[in-house]
Amino acid sequence: MRIVLLIFWLMGIGQSAQAGSSIIIGGSGTDLGTFRLLVKQFNARHPEITVKIPLSVGSAGAAKGIGSGVLHIGLLTRPLKEEERSLGIRQLLYARTPLVIAVHEDSKQNDISHVLLQDFLAGTRLTWPDGERLRLILRPSRDSDIEMLRSAFPEMSAALDLAYQRKGLPVALTDQEAADMIAHTPGGVGISSLALVLSERLTLKILKLDGVIPSVQTIADGSYPLSKSLYMAVNEQVSPEAQKFIDFVFSPQGAAVLQDTGHWVVKQGER
Repeated sequence: MRIVLLIFWLMGIGQSAQAGSSIIIGGSGTDLGTFRLLVKQFNARHPEITVKIPLSVGSAGAAKGIGSGVLHIGLLTRPLKEEERSLGIRQLLYARTPLVIAVHEDSKQNDISHVLLQDFLAGTRLTWPDGERLRLILRPSRDSDIEMLRSAFPEMSAALDLAYQRKGLPVALTDQEAADMIAHTPGGVGISSLALVLSERLTLKILKLDGVIPSVQTIADGSYPLSKSLYMAVNEQVSPEAQKFIDFVFSPQGAAVLQDTGHWVVKQGER
């Protein structure tokens, strides 16, 4: 907890999200870009409310920021854990977005099978089938994106375990760091999200997975197997300013921003 508070202090956020005409939103990097776009639209309607969004501190940092009173709204890519709920924190599911396999923009690849990805992770194949080089960018072993891969493709678990034993494979700690490493590493291959790529206009190439394009439509119809559920976390007592922003996210205007940035929008109250 002290480390999280120190991070927020270094970002100039302060020690407490006091009630007033400001809102502090923070957490997972997946949707920071989208929320900056939402803030721009929100401020056009509510110029009297100041909204601050610090750099990514992850889902765990979001929950700790809410629990400690540093944040008004936390952004998570996973459900709250029981110990987080015990702090009086509640979650609001607002959207889902495809988890994608992304490559450097110069790559000639357009598609990847989950079997080929499994071979890349295990180290049994070190280049693309056409000989194009690759450089895997990993996420931390307990990251929610990795857990999603294990859940969607149970046979990939052993390959993931081998990947973390291999020497020299870089591990990106945040969503933004992963995207940046893929973008600036020739042959880079890694995990990102459609929302992050679209909202931040990243120069990454998104691959089909097993022949299916990752999109809002394909996660809605179930043909694409990987999607991230996105949550806002708040305390039981929400400030009037934060509630106005939450209501805006679930409004038709907020939904339009979400849809334009690769989100399958969830109606308020849906699970």
